[in-house]
Amino acid sequence: MNTRTGGLARALVRAVARGLPTRSARARYRAEFLADLAALTTGAKLRYAVGVLVALAALRTAVPPDRTPDTWPLPRAQRPFRCRVLHRHAWRQAETSDGEPYRECARCGELHPRTQTMVGSTVPWTPSIT
Repeated sequence: MNTRTGGLARALVRAVARGLPTRSARARYRAEFLADLAALTTGAKLRYAVGVLVALAALRTAVPPDRTPDTWPLPRAQRPFRCRVLHRHAWRQAETSDGEPYRECARCGELHPRTQTMVGSTVPWTPSIT
């Protein structure tokens, strides 16, 4: 019975990890969940696994997508409806690699209209679209 409960809990957290949006997040959280299971008693393992399953929706929204120059910002056709049609962006503060602040949409990557000229720069900055 104890082995079945532990095996079921491990299978459940592996399945939950497969539900995450990116490969790096899946590997990280799978390892983290399995390490947490190893530290628990047999009875607590299944409760923990069910708790992880219940929290999957919140975890999916909290894990940011992998952003590479090829995939970010999103092409217009792939942008969420709220951004593409309603122009309701979720602005967030971000920084360039050299520490300059700017604002972008957390959902689609579009730059805030007032951020087209970067702070401390005299030359207007426009995103490169490939």
